[in-house]
Amino acid sequence: MATKEELQQKLLAKLRELFQLDQPDLDFGFYRVMHAKAKEINDYLDNKLPAVISAAFKDSDGAKLQQDFDAAKQAVTAALGAAAIKPDGSLDAPYAATPMGQQYAAAKVALETGTARANGEADVYDHLYHFFERYYDKGDFVSLRYLTRETDRKAKPYAIPYAGEEVMLHWANADQYYIKTSLNFSHFTFDAAQHPDIVKMDAMARLAANVPEKLKVHFEIVDADEGDHGNIKAGKERFFILHDEKKCEVKDGEVYVYFEYREDPEKTGKTTDWQVKRRTEAVEALKTELPTVGLGKELCDFLFLNLDDGVKGKEPRILLDVYLNRYFARNTSDYFIHKDLGGFLRRELDFYIKNDLMVLDNVAAPNTTVESVAKWLDTLKVFRRIADDIITFLAQLEDFQKKLWLKKKFVVQCDYCLTMDRVPEELRADVLANPQQLEAWKKLGTDVDPKTVDMTAIDARMVDTQYFDEAFKQKLLEKMEGDFDEQCDGVLVHGDNFGALKLLQNRCENQIRCVYIDPPYNTGSDNAFLYKDSYQHSSWASCISATTQLARMLMEDVSGIWVSSDDGEYANLNKLLSRIFGDENFVADVIWNSRKSVSSDALLSGAINYTTFFAKKKVELDAVKSTFRIAETGEGFENPDNDPRGPWTLDPMDAPGIRQNLSYEIKNRLFGHKCGSLQAT
Repeated sequence: MATKEELQQKLLAKLRELFQLDQPDLDFGFYRVMHAKAKEINDYLDNKLPAVISAAFKDSDGAKLQQDFDAAKQAVTAALGAAAIKPDGSLDAPYAATPMGQQYAAAKVALETGTARANGEADVYDHLYHFFERYYDKGDFVSLRYLTRETDRKAKPYAIPYAGEEVMLHWANADQYYIKTSLNFSHFTFDAAQHPDIVKMDAMARLAANVPEKLKVHFEIVDADEGDHGNIKAGKERFFILHDEKKCEVKDGEVYVYFEYREDPEKTGKTTDWQVKRRTEAVEALKTELPTVGLGKELCDFLFLNLDDGVKGKEPRILLDVYLNRYFARNTSDYFIHKDLGGFLRRELDFYIKNDLMVLDNVAAPNTTVESVAKWLDTLKVFRRIADDIITFLAQLEDFQKKLWLKKKFVVQCDYCLTMDRVPEELRADVLANPQQLEAWKKLGTDVDPKTVDMTAIDARMVDTQYFDEAFKQKLLEKMEGDFDEQCDGVLVHGDNFGALKLLQNRCENQIRCVYIDPPYNTGSDNAFLYKDSYQHSSWASCISATTQLARMLMEDVSGIWVSSDDGEYANLNKLLSRIFGDENFVADVIWNSRKSVSSDALLSGAINYTTFFAKKKVELDAVKSTFRIAETGEGFENPDNDPRGPWTLDPMDAPGIRQNLSYEIKNRLFGHKCGSLQAT
């Protein structure tokens, strides 16, 4: 059986993982914030937490232990006389062996050594570990709501929050934000000397491995296709490839390694295998390149140290490659942030206490004593007090990440697209002298010769200010007449969907009439959702739910939203939109033919996709439907027989069943004979 100290260390190791203190080598983003608080958190875990548990048990057990000792002492004195107890509190030899004497001695030892308290502490450490461990999954708190205890006869049964709906949709991460890490960790910094395997080395091993006191290494993306400022849109296969022109450099004693993140025309085979190949090539190239940019031999040897050197049967595990692997994974996998971690864990804590700690069935058992119930209550009080402290701490960290995620992002670049006729006369020469703008026109098939150009012929061509300097932009804005904001017909935001919608909340709230979303279809073969194991559809649902709720806030009452999907997520999407907009606001599913060919690989070759249409308020949209109907053109109508009622068409030629009042004679206008009306048989 594990000792109190072993259970304490097990709990502390788990809490360090929860507080993300088990990665001291990482030095970027949220990890940097955590390192700044590491001293405070470590002090809490190593000193304050054990002291609080010990003090809590001392408060709860001390009085009872004293009562037990006083009762045993009184019993000995009454039966054997006061002389039976020596001045030091021990019993004379003749009395020590009696049952009453043994009971007195046990009470005295328990009071002096706190044996009961120690056992209670061990129970609390064990319960704390199991409570927090079961909700934590590889960096995320997953909202598994336990309905009853897991036993050898019952698997983990969970409950879902239900508010009385007729039909409801729930998914594992419904109360979490889905985060694409590629949008947040485009740069990666670590201290190679703080790798856990390096930290464990003794002095001789560190000397042999040339371990420095500190060696900061930075991985940075310097070039990425279809995206700026670390925002790489998903949908195409892209790979981390060592930058050709400048692979690495050393600045102020720190190493910088530069990557491109782009499509690879040379790619063959599986995507994962190809990325491993490119990573291996990067390690070999850096082994050659780093000595040429000023990194000393000892530091080079250290970065390319085999962490498993001397271990039989293991492939070499190069220190630098370990971090490259982590960097590539960090930029190509997703994670979650809980919307209300504190509330969730406290609700679960109440359930855990009732079902796992204070088992009510045991209270009614025949062998249950008042003393055992009192002990359970003491353990319960301490457990709840400590668990609540830890939950508060964890919730603060999760809420901090949530604030970072929900915070409106800075606009790092702003440009304008306007037609040439809106450009003031005195600035047009600058436009025609800009080679980048001319090249853009050429790509669009509207090439011009600035020497012979007819200005009136290019008035409709688009001028994009991204090709011009800030001075030109300022002049352009100053000389624009009227309210510039009113003249902007549209806004194009290049960024993460969630962040872009948050940015537009104040400016566009209740103003959008039509929303169209074409999300990744989440087939499992695309790269849009590099989900955690077992959370493929849950990741998709969390992402679509968050962005769709923001989109709804932008929509005016007379508006609609169209969302494309295929068989993979259609059913989930329909219930998800019903949850956000309400069943009563469903309008229609538009089913359209998405392919002409037949797939021989599929069990049943699919050929359709869906576009689901919901109104924000269907009643109000229905009231004005006549205003957006397609105007009648008369196309397809003719009057070859001079029918006095005017032009007609034979579409449609069906009816809901054969009935006398829907049957008509047809006259052949060439030969004059009539075909009898259809009769039911």
